[in-house]
Amino acid sequence: MGNHHQDQPVVAIGGSGHRFARVAEMFRVMSAPVRLDILSELAAGELTVTELLLRIPTTQSNLSQHLAALCRAGLLVRRRAGVHAYYRLVDPQMSRWCQALSSTPPAPCVARLPERLVLGCSGCPS
Repeated sequence: MGNHHQDQPVVAIGGSGHRFARVAEMFRVMSAPVRLDILSELAAGELTVTELLLRIPTTQSNLSQHLAALCRAGLLVRRRAGVHAYYRLVDPQMSRWCQALSSTPPAPCVARLPERLVLGCSGCPS
C-alpha cells in the first residue's frame, strides 16, 4: 500500500486544483511580448489607451485585446473617466517583476546556471 496519497493533486486554499495553477495562468497570460510591454509601461502608474499607444508599437485593436486579456487575468484594473479608459496594475509589486524581466542578469549570476541554459549568452565567461 505505502503512500497512496502521493498521487493525489495538491489542492490550494480556494480550490484551484493545484497550488501553482494561478501562477501558471499568470505566466501564460504574460507570455506575449506586447503584454509585457504593457505591464512595464504601467509599472510607473496608470495610463490611458492613447498614452499606451504612443509608447507601444501596435494597433489600437491589438492593444485593446491585450488589455482585456490582462484585465480578465486579474493583472490590470480599468477605470473610466469621461471618454477615457485608464489602466493600472492591480498589484504594485508587479512593477518589480517587470523590472526583473526586462533587465539582463549580471554575468556572475548567469555563470552559476547550468551550461545548457546559458549557451550563447553574451554575458557569460568563456
